[in-house]
Amino acid sequence: MLKIAQLEIDRVDDALRIDSAIRYGGHRDDYIRHLTRHGGVFVAYQDTEPAGFACLDNEIFLQNPYVPILRVLPQYRRESFGPGVGAALLAHLEAHVASGRIFVGPRVNNTRYVALLVRSGYEFSGSIEGLRGDQTVLIFSKKVGG
Repeated sequence: MLKIAQLEIDRVDDALRIDSAIRYGGHRDDYIRHLTRHGGVFVAYQDTEPAGFACLDNEIFLQNPYVPILRVLPQYRRESFGPGVGAALLAHLEAHVASGRIFVGPRVNNTRYVALLVRSGYEFSGSIEGLRGDQTVLIFSKKVGG
């Protein structure tokens, strides 16, 4: 059974292990710890195993709610596990935004993430070139709340 919980700092390794397994590096560990201390990291647990996590940052994107990180371990992705983990994490973050728009910025080559955003009702808002090195970042948003 899938359960999503706000991550407590004493369990931050649950998110760091997922991020490290997918990204092959740990240069974002301090940022994830910072967001965890401020209540902005949520982990999806399949039974008791961490399956994925997502972050919500209310400061980095012009004071608008922004999802800087959403990671689902390969064995829990839609094609191998069934629908739900990434979409459930997005829905959980959306529920934490009182009203307005929530923004997400996947890299242009992350077609799986873009497809998830479109299925989840996000609209393309534009793109930024060179934001993450030499890659283009697509900006998607969704109206949430009242």
